[in-house]
Amino acid sequence: MISRLITRIVRIHKKRVNTMTKPKARQRSPQLLLPARVFDATEIGQVIRARRKELGYTQEYVAALMGISPRLMGEIERGRGTVGIQKVLYLATGLGIDFTLSIRGKG
Repeated sequence: MISRLITRIVRIHKKRVNTMTKPKARQRSPQLLLPARVFDATEIGQVIRARRKELGYTQEYVAALMGISPRLMGEIERGRGTVGIQKVLYLATGLGIDFTLSIRGKG
C-alpha cells in the first residue's frame, strides 16, 4: 500500500518536472521583423516579446532562465518605465538580440 503510494507520488513528480523543461522552438521564418528605429520602451518590449515567441519560449521559462520574476518579464515586454535599462539589455542579450546605436546625421 505505502510502496504504491510512493511510486505514484514519484510518477507525478517526474511528470511535473518533465513539463518544466525547455519548450520546443516553433518553426518560423528565420528573419524577425524589426522596426527601423526604436523610439520608446514599448517598442523594445515588442521586439523582446516577438523574439521570445519566435523561439517558442514562455514568459515563465525566460524569466527563470534569466533570474528575474515573471512579473518583471511582463513589465519589460509591455515597456513599463519601472524597469532598469540594464535588465532590459541583459534580457535582450540572453534572447540573442543585439542593439546597434548610431548618431543621427552621421552617415
